[in-house]
Amino acid sequence: MTNEYWKGRVVTKRICEAVDGQRVPVTVTIRAYDSIYDYYKDQDLLLARSRYIPVWTAANPVMQAQMLFQCGYAADPAYAEKLIGIMEDSSLFQHDAVSEGVEFETAEQMEAHEALRKQVASLKEEIERLSEALLDQTDALKELQLWALDTDARNRMDAAPSWAQSAVDAALRAKLIDTPSGGSYDFYRLLAVLHRKNLI
Repeated sequence: MTNEYWKGRVVTKRICEAVDGQRVPVTVTIRAYDSIYDYYKDQDLLLARSRYIPVWTAANPVMQAQMLFQCGYAADPAYAEKLIGIMEDSSLFQHDAVSEGVEFETAEQMEAHEALRKQVASLKEEIERLSEALLDQTDALKELQLWALDTDARNRMDAAPSWAQSAVDAALRAKLIDTPSGGSYDFYRLLAVLHRKNLI
């Protein structure tokens, strides 16, 4: 689906994908962007999906890399290790460890750092709240699905009732249905109404 950062343009490329542990050449369609900014903003939208909650809530960059793979972001089974290797080779971990004795050149820098720290803490709390809400919704949906299955099973009739038999026969002749038995009371009632209205 297009958005304000991706207008629908794509490019087709021949690449190698990991399939069952083997590198297999495949042709893929990749989104094309007007700018690197648009690419990163569109990627933000992708990673904001609930599928990537384990990435947001990971305790450190190493776990984030591992969760990216677990969430299906990449097919390469060595994706996490390669990403961690780049972090190590480029000494990126030093930017994640801010000691208590950090010195700031100006009061503005200190205030900005504190504001950012509070914002990060607030975002973590919000992510935890959203994660809990998502789990609650998932549980509620499962209960609703079980209720629907149970209701459907209880309403299913082994055979068409006699008052609906002529409607069932007409529906079979018209190839509207292929199984005359196992429907619910409401299903047979609908067929009977359609038949009486000469619609089947």
